[in-house]
Amino acid sequence: MLVVAISRIIMYHSVKRGSKLMVWHYLAWVAAEIASMALFFTLFEVVILKDQRPFTELMGTSVQNTSLTLLLPYTFLWLWFAWREQNKAVSNHRATRPARPASDDTPEGRKRGAENVTKAF
Repeated sequence: MLVVAISRIIMYHSVKRGSKLMVWHYLAWVAAEIASMALFFTLFEVVILKDQRPFTELMGTSVQNTSLTLLLPYTFLWLWFAWREQNKAVSNHRATRPARPASDDTPEGRKRGAENVTKAF
């Protein structure tokens, strides 16, 4: 997780300096995080734990486990940010729409409404 923390710090500073972060940039960034963490875990298994399985098998398992571990919180964050944006859009829409006309809740208004209904049939 240190890789992710350092990666986010680098991303924050690069965006703060004026770089634009597009969606595909972000997706590539996350893919690079997953690949680097998976490579670290694979090398750890081979060098430190002396795992005898083939490197490709270890790397595949590491990529799968790292992806599942990282993408779950990222998915929840994505859904939460989308929900927040939707709430902002609804609030802005409510604030900018014209006021509804006052209802004609007088006996004369109700009578006119009833006449309009009977004319429709």
